[in-house]
Amino acid sequence: MPIKTLSQLSKPLLKMASHSPVYYQAQARTTRVLAKLPDRLLVTLVNRLDPQPRFASADPLMQLIMAANNLGSGSGIITSNIKSSRQRFNHSVNALQGAKPAVHSVRDLSFKNRHKQRIKLRHYVPQLDRTATTQAAAELPLIVFFHGGGFALGNIETHDEFCHYLCHYAGFSVLSVDYRLSPEHAAPAAIHDCMDAVVWAADNVKKLGYKAGKIIVAGDSAGGNLATVVCQQLLKTDHAVRPIMQWLIYPATDAKGQYDSHKAYGAGTLLSLRDKDLFQSFYTSDSQDTDHTVTSPIYGTLDGLPPAYVAVAELDILSDEGEAYAQRLADNGITTAYDKAPGMPHGFINLVSIHPGARRQTIAMIKAMRKFYDQTLGSKVH
Repeated sequence: MPIKTLSQLSKPLLKMASHSPVYYQAQARTTRVLAKLPDRLLVTLVNRLDPQPRFASADPLMQLIMAANNLGSGSGIITSNIKSSRQRFNHSVNALQGAKPAVHSVRDLSFKNRHKQRIKLRHYVPQLDRTATTQAAAELPLIVFFHGGGFALGNIETHDEFCHYLCHYAGFSVLSVDYRLSPEHAAPAAIHDCMDAVVWAADNVKKLGYKAGKIIVAGDSAGGNLATVVCQQLLKTDHAVRPIMQWLIYPATDAKGQYDSHKAYGAGTLLSLRDKDLFQSFYTSDSQDTDHTVTSPIYGTLDGLPPAYVAVAELDILSDEGEAYAQRLADNGITTAYDKAPGMPHGFINLVSIHPGARRQTIAMIKAMRKFYDQTLGSKVH
């Protein structure tokens, strides 16, 4: 296939535009074809799309994905038209999902939050080793997972693939929460939904089949923010529910601070500084909550928080604030593990079916989080 034709094929790659699901499915198919090309051809395509050399730590395929995503001026992940932004995001991310690792079962549930509004859930149960007994299975914890999307985008469908990976490679059940989104529901609405989901899970041990008192909260990006904020906020309540661990994947932790990674990766990757600012403005729009720690957990009280595994992506505007938060946790005596995925941009856990490196990094991260649990809490199930 001539280079010119490949270049033409790659131009719409991952580009956010108002198109049908078929359009995004074609993008994903194109990327899978390009992934089979030798690096020298991918480098040629990258140079044609973006003559300015940057992000050398990314492999040629990831450079191509980022370059194609930033063709022209672009509209970013999110615009002032929230309905259109959600449609584009959902179509594009859903089209990227491929074959999913095996789990024992998946079922949709729901519960009513503190305002009597129904919140959807999705429960994933892992396949256990044949030597594992029923009693051993009941000793496993539950991961309550909060999806990313800047508090304004995403749902349990956009992160269905990742939850399969999380369930399969961690070996724990996963409960994915479809919390309310901004700007229609400003902070702390999402926090309340996520807190209520954790409390509901604690009250429904038998239905979910995990050991009472063993809840791990997890999330990516905005979901990582929600996971650690939930831990902070639950400490302020009369609830006896206390997560035993937090797994934070490139979390947003500081809505006010400025970091070197904001400048280094604020343009040209998969999440821009403009996106971050617009997400934040939506999240805090019309908010009646004046406690800035609900949006910036790095300024919150960290005493009493559970052990944390913090994973960031190298080519991500959030990388420095994620690292800073991990350091703050460690400085406050919280058992903390920190890892950085080299050559990966924000959102790499949603690229597992089109980028082999993203898949390897995602699997390695999940296994490392499981190892951290085993070593920290001493509850490894053989």
